[in-house]
Amino acid sequence: MKDKQKNPKGMSSGADLLSGLFAQTEDVFRTIIQASPDGIAISDLQGKIIFATRNDFQMMGISDESEIIGTNVLDWIDPGEHEKAMKNMRGVFEGEKSRNNHYLLLKKNGKKYYGAINAAPLKDKCGRPIGMISIIRDISEIKKIEEDLRQKEYRYRLLFESAHDSIFLMDENVFVECNPKTLETFGCNREDIIGKSPHLFSPPLQPDGSDSEHKAKEKIRAALNGVNQVFEWKHKKLNGTLFDAEVSLNALNLQGKTYLQAMVRNISKRKKADDQLLKFSECLLSFTENPDYNINQLTALCGEILNATCALYNHLNKNVLCSLGQWNVPEDYIKEDKPEGHICFDVINHNEQEIYIVNNLPETSYYQTDLNVKKYNLKTYVGKAVRVSGKPVGSLCAVFQHHYSPDAADKYLISLIASAIGVEEERRTERNRLMVSTEELKDLNIAKDKFFSIIAHDLKSPFNAILGFSEILASEWGDFSEEEKLHFIRNIHSSAKNTFKLLENLLEWSISQTGKLKFHPSAVDLSIMANEVVILMREQADRKQIKLFNAINFGTMVFADENMVRTIFRNLVSNAIKFSNPGGQVKIFSNEKQPTSETSRQIETCIQDNGIGIPEEIIPRLFRFEEQVRTTGTSHEKGTGLGLVLCKEFIEKNNGKIAVESELGKGSKFCFTLPAFLDL
Repeated sequence: MKDKQKNPKGMSSGADLLSGLFAQTEDVFRTIIQASPDGIAISDLQGKIIFATRNDFQMMGISDESEIIGTNVLDWIDPGEHEKAMKNMRGVFEGEKSRNNHYLLLKKNGKKYYGAINAAPLKDKCGRPIGMISIIRDISEIKKIEEDLRQKEYRYRLLFESAHDSIFLMDENVFVECNPKTLETFGCNREDIIGKSPHLFSPPLQPDGSDSEHKAKEKIRAALNGVNQVFEWKHKKLNGTLFDAEVSLNALNLQGKTYLQAMVRNISKRKKADDQLLKFSECLLSFTENPDYNINQLTALCGEILNATCALYNHLNKNVLCSLGQWNVPEDYIKEDKPEGHICFDVINHNEQEIYIVNNLPETSYYQTDLNVKKYNLKTYVGKAVRVSGKPVGSLCAVFQHHYSPDAADKYLISLIASAIGVEEERRTERNRLMVSTEELKDLNIAKDKFFSIIAHDLKSPFNAILGFSEILASEWGDFSEEEKLHFIRNIHSSAKNTFKLLENLLEWSISQTGKLKFHPSAVDLSIMANEVVILMREQADRKQIKLFNAINFGTMVFADENMVRTIFRNLVSNAIKFSNPGGQVKIFSNEKQPTSETSRQIETCIQDNGIGIPEEIIPRLFRFEEQVRTTGTSHEKGTGLGLVLCKEFIEKNNGKIAVESELGKGSKFCFTLPAFLDL
């Protein structure tokens, strides 16, 4: 031991201090200090280090005590911690308990590490402070673990706070913590949910009929027993609004206590979309072969799912809006409407690709242009164009007497239904086209049968007469008188003439049926055409002493095909002569018909006779090819009725119409119209 020396201020030197401390118990004291896992250092009142253990050397990265003895405590503390360290040192000397004793310390090479320093004052026999003993522990690993825990806690808190699902903790059957999403989902504040039981946020019964409170307790017990629970649940917001949720429950141990963690995801939108798709699929499965029925079912599905006031599918046909699909429409609703100013027409006309939504209808121009808006007090219109081969042909719409805004699921459903209606529209068009084709084919078959019937019967008879009379004359010419020979020749001539006329009509009709008949409308003077026919038919009329009158004024012009008009005159005048009694008369006259909203100016031409007339029940069959109306003339003239069929087709080809008036025993009047020629 070194001899005691007094310092200038009368304070004991370091050697004296150590000598006093180690007196009598020096060996024991040193053994304890050296065995300590922590570093132990002694400093004087100025902070100068006068003793340090080997553990201090190791923590500071030094190997010789000369590198630490005599240095100041602050030399081994990060400068940023000096103020705190000096404050704590003063506190130690003043008898305060050591606190806030974690420091960022320095090694010899400048590297930093964390240390915990617990200090106590050293006093002399008189109780005066003479120094300070410090126990130093390297807590870098502890600090690292704490920092990791702090980061994990921060990340968990960040996830907890920003999660898109509701997350809350329960202690037994009571909410003790929740994230912001929980408050948003349940529409409440923290004080409305913390400390409350979960069954308060559920309806009394679940969709399967089970008691919500009892079923919730079962799920909680199972989760607390280590069986994680995942299930769907009907929850209730604070305001009573119900919503569908997917719930996950699992036990969580925090600070030695078991809590229940719940995650709740609002799946109302998903459930709604699933339910809508299910109903859509069921609707498709209920389809029949009738597209009109299917369109109506789809329209009803749209209205029911959207809970609309009513739903419609409006189809644009020849500039008229026709309702092909209706759901919940008023009894006085008009199924056909003019398109101008109608909302559905705008959807079709503008070829809208997206859902067309119009709110506050009374404040729009539709309040004046679309009379339904005012009539039914509509507030909202939601519509989607229906397309066939990419072309808009109609509009699927739902209307509301209140404000309505469709969500994504509603919009998707409307688009699906509109597409399905488009498919049915195409099927409907094809179905109608097929029906028309079937009817046309049926008519063609009837016409074919009639045609062959005429060839087989009506051509055969006159040829039999021609062949029979000519054979008699050829084989027995010398046995007949001149008068008898003349009778046979006249019969042959009459049969040949009638056969030619029949062939002429057959050829013209067959050409018209194949569509190869050329149509060349031009200005035709009816008076000239009538005169030609009168001259042509003069011989036939004279034989029956029938007078022909043409009362059509010269210059009565129509716009029609000249050859067709000639055929019309020839057949109608020939029929009038055929069914007139000897000594009768046939009159041809015309008059001008004034234009209407549907027709332009036309000329009506009539061929009137005072013959035998036509039975009333036969009149509707006169112009039908499939109806074999065969009547015999007053001089036993035969016919097939083909002439009138041909007249009707030619008249209609020239944008005209034919009609007949007749009374038995008084005669008949056939009238037809043709467009007047306008010399522009």
